Amino acid sequence: MSADNLLKPGSIKSDLKLSKQIIQSEASTLQENFNCSHFEFSHNLAGHPLFEIPRLVDLANTILSQGRTDKIQSYTSRVPIQQKWNHRPGINEITEAIAHIEESDSWVMLEDVQVDPEYAALLNQIITELEDLTGKPLRQKMTWLGAYIFIASPNSITPYHIDSELNFLFQIQGKKDMSLFNQNDRSILSEEEIEKFYIGDLNVANYREKAKPGYQKNLNFLKWLIMNSQIFNTESGLYVEIKS
Repeated sequence: MSADNLLKPGSIKSDLKLSKQIIQSEASTLQENFNCSHFEFSHNLAGHPLFEIPRLVDLANTILSQGRTDKIQSYTSRVPIQQKWNHRPGINEITEAIAHIEESDSWVMLEDVQVDPEYAALLNQIITELEDLTGKPLRQKMTWLGAYIFIASPNSITPYHIDSELNFLFQIQGKKDMSLFNQNDRSILSEEEIEKFYIGDLNVANYREKAKPGYQKNLNFLKWLIMNSQIFNTESGLYVEIKS
């Protein structure tokens, strides 16, 4: 499988200033849990200039100027938990939605932000730290790597869905409530739904009211998110997604 999108450290040209160590966690925690189960860690990216609203608007303009319109998803932010991705009302004025995220009732995802050299440098350092902390040669095993940034208005909801990648989430600003469900429980996720998902039906997951959130997270898991922020307290986060 192609690994063309993996970062080569020597090829990144950026004057970005980052902390010597971004991820704050005991190595033993990552060695025991990485790509196996959920765990918490701390980081020092909160307040970093890369995640200020004007810089995120610039990033969105960079992606759009490259004709990569498929790398930005934007929707209205207040939808039912069971809402399917392909039924969410879209937003056309993406940069305006980000610039006025406090009151625009928007949910925006910027994909593959490493097309910008500064975000590529950030992603590269994160992967290097993960390799050091886990003791695993991740770059040798990865077939795909991407960094996404989510920007959401207060009280936004991300509907129930399946993720197939390993997710490494940095909460940058605001508060997020996340519910994870046990992917091994077939009363929650059926064999038929799994099969349909992996042949391309990304909207196959059906939220079941009686299902209780669990805490196992591995290759495929189901989740829904509520950005439970106070008024004028927006939510933003960086996801690093890895396939191996």
